[in-house]
Amino acid sequence: VGTYNIYYKIIANNFNDLEGTQTLTINAIDINVPTFTLNTDEIIYDGTEKMPEFTLKNGDYILEEETDYTVEYSDNINVGTGKITIIGKGHYKGTIEKTFTINSQDLSFAKEVFVENVVYTGKAQEPKIEVKDAKGITLTLNEDYTVEYSNNINAGTGTVTITGIGNYTGTVTKIEPTASTQSTMSGSETVVPIVVHMDNPDELMKPGFSLDLEIIVEDLSDVVFVPLSAVGKQKDGNYYVYKVNENGILQKTDVTLGSTNDTNAVIESGINIGEKVITSPTENMTDGANLNDFATTVEQKKTEQNDSILNNMGGGMPSGGMPNGGGMPPSGGMPGGSGNRGGKGSR
Repeated sequence: VGTYNIYYKIIANNFNDLEGTQTLTINAIDINVPTFTLNTDEIIYDGTEKMPEFTLKNGDYILEEETDYTVEYSDNINVGTGKITIIGKGHYKGTIEKTFTINSQDLSFAKEVFVENVVYTGKAQEPKIEVKDAKGITLTLNEDYTVEYSNNINAGTGTVTITGIGNYTGTVTKIEPTASTQSTMSGSETVVPIVVHMDNPDELMKPGFSLDLEIIVEDLSDVVFVPLSAVGKQKDGNYYVYKVNENGILQKTDVTLGSTNDTNAVIESGINIGEKVITSPTENMTDGANLNDFATTVEQKKTEQNDSILNNMGGGMPSGGMPNGGGMPPSGGMPGGSGNRGGKGSR
């Protein structure tokens, strides 16, 4: 492809010689001429860019990328119509646009679905839910899926129905029967069986497969939270925490408790971000106490306890075995109460 100068000279008997120059132009082939074939049957949304392979063929010749054309992709992440822009290069010219379809991901193939356990309160329960898709991407409530609750007041079996929207389709049904204890490598844990509806159109799932499922009920952001151990409950049912001011003084502060999990609690009112709280308050703490004085008192108690133990052990075991009151009672059982009692023997 290009423009060339052709030099010629004509010699013939009885004629003068003729010579000169002519211009020859070889034009590129329009990129629309080759046949376009998309090599992918189905494209499923997974949150990543989709760049499906394709073939351009001119007769028996298969065009090569970067030699005969360049390619650009757009609108190629979310569910809908993606676009391929092919620009001719070298022996080919012009531009063509082709489209492909990104299908929604079936929510039945969710990688993780987590539903928070709840305790009967007499009111309708809407436990926290977290959903992760097949790639482990955490889905957003009301953007990627909706949630409906039923049979969620009385103790027994409640149902959570999760329906995909936007980039996700399908339905996951969570059945909440009474929890049971299951043995594990580290001991035991409380589990709740669930039922997941799976369309399985591509027959990817087989009998015996294991799945990890997780469902998110709500996504909390810009909230104040503290360790659950920092929150105490008063006799009137209200909650409190111990704040520590700049002078190290404890302030018993009423708080309004929001959502909680196994480790943290959301505080809706009572404290602000950046304030210091006692993460594990004890019964000895009181409003207005000095944190440093409290730490000193605790240390003194430890020292007194250690001295007492050393004094008890200093003389060794009395002759004749356990001291009076430290042995077994005549009946052969343990003395009243629990553990060893009396004397200065074992403590």
